[in-house]
Amino acid sequence: MIKQLLLFLFVCQNVIAQEIRVKGIVIDAKDNVPLPQASVRLKGQTSGTLTDMEGRFSLRLKSSSDTLMVSMIGYETVLVTPKGTTVTIKLRQKVNELAEVRVRPGENPAWAIIRKVLANRPQNDPNQLDTYKASAYTKILVVVDSLNRVLKDSTKKVIGSKKITAPIYIVENISELIHKKPNKNKETVVASVNNIAQVYSQMLNYLPLDLHKIDFYSELYNFPLLKRFYVNPLNSKTFSQYDFTLEDTLFHERDSTFIISFRPYPKTNFDALKGVMHINTDGYALEYINVAPVDTLQNFGFRIQQRYQRISGRWFPQTATTRLLAGYSSSGYTGAFQVKFTTQLHDVALNIPLDDQLFDEVQRAMRSSATRHTYETFKALRPDTLADWERKMYFSFKKPNSVVSRLDSTYGHILGSLLSNVFEIGPIEFQPSDLLMGNSAEFIRLGVGLQNNQSNRPRFRLYGYAGYGLRDHRWKYKVLASWHITRDRYNRLSVYHQRDLVQPGTTEFLGPNYLIDPKPSLPFFSQKDSIPFQADYYQRYGVSLHFKPFPWNWFRLDLHHEQRTPSYRYFYQDNNTFEITELTLDWRFAFREAVYRTGRMESVVNRYFPIINVQISKGLPALGSQFDYWRLAMQLYFQFRTKRLGFSNVKLAGGYTSGNLPYPYLFGSLGSTGLINISGLNASS
Repeated sequence: MIKQLLLFLFVCQNVIAQEIRVKGIVIDAKDNVPLPQASVRLKGQTSGTLTDMEGRFSLRLKSSSDTLMVSMIGYETVLVTPKGTTVTIKLRQKVNELAEVRVRPGENPAWAIIRKVLANRPQNDPNQLDTYKASAYTKILVVVDSLNRVLKDSTKKVIGSKKITAPIYIVENISELIHKKPNKNKETVVASVNNIAQVYSQMLNYLPLDLHKIDFYSELYNFPLLKRFYVNPLNSKTFSQYDFTLEDTLFHERDSTFIISFRPYPKTNFDALKGVMHINTDGYALEYINVAPVDTLQNFGFRIQQRYQRISGRWFPQTATTRLLAGYSSSGYTGAFQVKFTTQLHDVALNIPLDDQLFDEVQRAMRSSATRHTYETFKALRPDTLADWERKMYFSFKKPNSVVSRLDSTYGHILGSLLSNVFEIGPIEFQPSDLLMGNSAEFIRLGVGLQNNQSNRPRFRLYGYAGYGLRDHRWKYKVLASWHITRDRYNRLSVYHQRDLVQPGTTEFLGPNYLIDPKPSLPFFSQKDSIPFQADYYQRYGVSLHFKPFPWNWFRLDLHHEQRTPSYRYFYQDNNTFEITELTLDWRFAFREAVYRTGRMESVVNRYFPIINVQISKGLPALGSQFDYWRLAMQLYFQFRTKRLGFSNVKLAGGYTSGNLPYPYLFGSLGSTGLINISGLNASS
């Protein structure tokens, strides 16, 4: 019996010894920042693991005397024998060496791997999925750091190190993401909290930054802030553009990971990237990507890191980090301004039924209840813990009873209303922009406009406005009633009556579908300008129908009667007042035009061109028009890229009229009367 017991204890001891698991973190030896995707394996073995985005790892040891071999591109390989179950491993950066041209016998071994990645791109690109739905946790950090510490080697700096000297701002979002092939995407922010004022959460989510993407399979990587398209190393022409190096291979139980570095060939002439990618042999998909721009002279530096995971047999983004870096100089002190975006995706569901009605022109929206969360209530929603210095940010700027807290509680809603241009007072609302306007004809116009509350997107709109010009001493007004056939307001029927002024020769094209219709503005001219200001006073009433029969195409059918009187000396057949009755059809085409909407704040984003506007008008003498005519106006707005100059935006407009029309109804274009400054992205003045 005793022998059996001793044998049992001996076996258990061996089993326990075989189950030794060491956990640790890999950090930079100089800055103590975590190093993601470092390779950790047992010495003499080909299998191992990779650190996560926070530099953490977990690995099973065969015995307590096993030695770990830790390596990473750009760092010296180290051997470590853990003295316990937790270990901190520091890697030293390699001394920078001049880039050299590598001559390989035969074909580059990395090419065969990249070919398989390109061949499997349709199966691995998340945008090629029929549908997906996911929850996203996004954290945005803004900090100020020393320029000579950060810019020295921005490829190894991570926000959160001990070198950061001035944390400024933190905002956290919980969002719901949905996608439907081919081009339908929507993000809805359901909870948001930050360390200063909640209106800042609305402002940040309203901005059309588009800086932080969660996939890296498009052949061109659009970075809107810099107005550049960077050439992805995963593109069909990559072998003539990029030099690849197979740095290492890590073997797992079921598959392997190829670690490949890349950079453009010398003397290339395109917006290129450099970095490292990890390719998994299961589907030859991206497992990890770490890239930065080659151009170090651009206004903003950036680094993008993404990690993918298997979900239902498909590779899908798990975490994504984007860091922006910009230098500054003030009062003899130089520094660096950093912004870090981090997104974690969870609760992912692939290829599930999604109704088309879930999608509209709004690609990013924030629920009205999203900003009601506090730091305490948001804890239950946060999937990860904050670092100590991140938690302190919430209490350093917005302490209880502090000036910031009092201003936020007292004036936060006022600031939000000013930014959104809407003040809600129960069932009605007014727009601050209606209160004060100015132009050369009126100098200052004082006015007020009221409408029924549109926050819940009702099926109707009643709007009334009145204003008075201090220079021309004339009243202007507008009344409008609309029935919204669909809640998105793309389909609506309206009747209106207004009296206002307009520049002669202008065409009012159909614009984006804003919740708050932008008012046409008239310019100020100084006495030094060689072109005198001209304005026509008009009185108009009519009926209009807006309709959207298919995506990206919007139409307006308008029938109105107008009486117009020029304010300048102009006579047509001894007459200075003109009356027309006109039927107009407007068409606007804007491919994949997107709206970012936070509460009542909204912005329209156009990434695809051209944008086409066409307007056809017919004068109707049978309904009281003085003139019988056809009028065609067109406007084409497009964008083209050049390698050295970047983006160029061009707007072409033209028109044609048949029949005799007085000057106010012809075509005119207001040119520039002053100096024009021309500069490039890297220019300074």
